[in-house]
Order: sequence, then C-alpha cells, then structure tokens
Amino acid sequence: MPWAEGNSRDTQLFEVQVIRWLQEASIRAVSRQLKLSWNAIDGIMARAVKRGLDSCDECGIQQLAVDETSFRKGHDYVTVVSNALGQVLAVEDGKSSESLSRFYQKLSEPQRDQIQSVSMDMSPAFQKATLHHVPSAQKKIAFDHFHIAQALTDALNATRKAELLTIDSRLRLEIHRSRFHWLRSRHSLADHHRQQLNSLATALSDTALVWYFKEKARDIWKGNRVRGAKAAWEEWIGLAKASLIRPLMAVARTIEDHLWGILNAMRLQASNALAEAINSKIRMLRVRAYGYRNKDRFKRAILFHFGGLPLEPTHCNG
Repeated sequence: MPWAEGNSRDTQLFEVQVIRWLQEASIRAVSRQLKLSWNAIDGIMARAVKRGLDSCDECGIQQLAVDETSFRKGHDYVTVVSNALGQVLAVEDGKSSESLSRFYQKLSEPQRDQIQSVSMDMSPAFQKATLHHVPSAQKKIAFDHFHIAQALTDALNATRKAELLTIDSRLRLEIHRSRFHWLRSRHSLADHHRQQLNSLATALSDTALVWYFKEKARDIWKGNRVRGAKAAWEEWIGLAKASLIRPLMAVARTIEDHLWGILNAMRLQASNALAEAINSKIRMLRVRAYGYRNKDRFKRAILFHFGGLPLEPTHCNG
C-alpha cells in the first residue's frame, strides 16, 4: 500500500512515531506505552536502519576511528568504526583483523583512497587489517594518545604500590590518600596537593620519577606537533629505559615499538576521543536496555542511535 512499506503491518506515519519514541526512550518503555511487542519494535528499527544505510552514500570516511566494545560480560566484543563527525559507520562482530577487514571490504577502491587517517589503539589485529586494505596505511595509522596516557598511569600506580610496601608504615595512610593526586597533571593540582606530593617525593623517589616522565610525555605530545617530536620521544625513551624502573621501562619499549603511529597521530592531529565518547554512550545504551541477548539487535541499536542515519520514511501519507 502507498501508506506502508513492504513487509510492514504498520503505516509509515505510525513508524515515524515509534522511531521518534525510540530516540528518546528504551525499547521496554516504548513497548509498554504503545502496546507493541519487542519483535514489532525490532522490525521497525531494522527497517529504519536499513533505510538509513541505503540512503547514506557519502558518510565522511576521511578520518576514521576504530574501537571495540563488549556485547556482554566475558570476551564477546564488537568492533565499532566511526568518523570525525561522531557517526558510527559500521559495527562488526569480534575484534579481530577479519572484523575490521569486513568494513574495509564494503568500501570501493576510490573510497579507500579517500581515507586520510585511521585512529586506533595499538591492537595488532586492527593494524593488520588497515595495512592490508588501506593504501599507504603506514602513514595513516594513528595511535591515540589516550592509550599512551593510560599506560603511563598504570605504570605510575604499579610503581607507587610497589614502593608503598618498602617505606615506613606511618607514611602509608598519607600516601594512600594521595593516590589520585599523582594521576593529575601538574597544572591541575591545587597548591596544597602539590606541596603534599613534594613532601612525599623523598620517600617515593621512583613514583616521583615516573610522575615526571608522565608529565614530560604530556609536554611532548602537546608541544611538538611535528618538528622535533621524533627526537624528543627518542630522548624520552632513552632516559626512561635508563631509570631501571620496570613498569616505566615497559611503557618506553611500547612507545618505541609504536613510535611511527604516535608520530602519525601528532602530525595528523588524529584522536580517538569521539570514539571513546561513543563507547561510553554504547555502554549506557546497554545499561538502559538491561543488556541485549541478541547481538544483531545490539548492533542495530548502535547504528540506530549513533549512526547519524536518516531513519524516517521520506514520504508519509497520513
């Protein structure tokens, strides 16, 4: 019928209403208020996502970001590909090289040529897929600074906990209370917190040194976009290795092995910030839905809410 799409029991106008409700409320709430079954709602959502994907020819693939998120507790993941506009372009099963390859294989050769940067964590699987499918990928893969900062934070925590066991027990409570201050940048520390860290630096000499290297890495990333960045990182790596602090040395080796992608990220100013924000929203979506039993519905919900797709029928005859 002209007022309904094929395989649908509902009018286009009613589907528009359901789509708008779904954008504001959970499936459970829409089901309760509109007296619809989950299967009926899922059918409307599926048609909306298919409609949007079919009409979205150019979705901005110049700057890509790749991340993974868990479908449920355990080791069940999906790979999420998004662009610089914060739109999810694809959701693929797993987090292997084949997962990302499936996205690249859907692109035409001219589209793959358009890709200017691919921001990701240091996953060998994502690197392998991008190197295989994207032309000149060695110059386009960018390792996001968030993962470097996280590695340094973990090294700082490990060093502080190790030193905590070797010092006077009378200082342990104060050191425990200062644990979050060590993670902050020096510019965000209040004066009394800075004084507290200075007073503890003698007892926590290794922790203070790792904190210095963390701050130095931040300065390199923010202050050396292109010129001098490689030399600055190489000097940082050499000094970090010479510290003989094992957690810091491990981070130095990681940075050394991935320096090419770190320099790409600085040159291209590529970041996974939007991808991480989308990941947080996906987790909230999963919580709001009380989890998903069906992975296809989970993937469809991600595209529905975060794909930036035109979801509504183009012609609605009331």
